[in-house]
Amino acid sequence: MLVPEAPVLLAFQMGDGSKHLTEQWGTDIDLTLYRRRPDAVNEMLAEAGFHVVMTTVYEPVGRPGVQVACIIALRT
Repeated sequence: MLVPEAPVLLAFQMGDGSKHLTEQWGTDIDLTLYRRRPDAVNEMLAEAGFHVVMTTVYEPVGRPGVQVACIIALRT
């Protein structure tokens, strides 16, 4: 639940499609990762009644080829 007019911050690895993991760090898991493009997430936020204030994309230091998106939005 968000307080009216409170900002929401989303940060996620960018990409397309999904990836299913069954093992991580020697432990059995059942996890599906979904990667999205910022434009698609911004559209979903708008449809849910949010106003996107800022979107930025960056490549974390030491993680070549990985892109992360950060979005700040307000509920309208």
